[in-house]
Amino acid sequence: GKRVKMEKEKEKAETKVEEDSAVVKARSEKEKKAREEREKARRARAIQRLISSRPEEAGKYAALGF
Repeated sequence: GKRVKMEKEKEKAETKVEEDSAVVKARSEKEKKAREEREKARRARAIQRLISSRPEEAGKYAALGF
């Protein structure tokens, strides 16, 4: 009957919402990772610049684990 159809529709809608939020979550995780990668690359470049401008301090940064 009509009621069963409504239940089915509701279930379908809920499943879709769950899938959508999973997709959104995955996407934001991916963006977060990409942002972190960019940050890391930027930091690495900055440190490279620093080291090339002050080679005598390179050892100090290396010791800090950069």
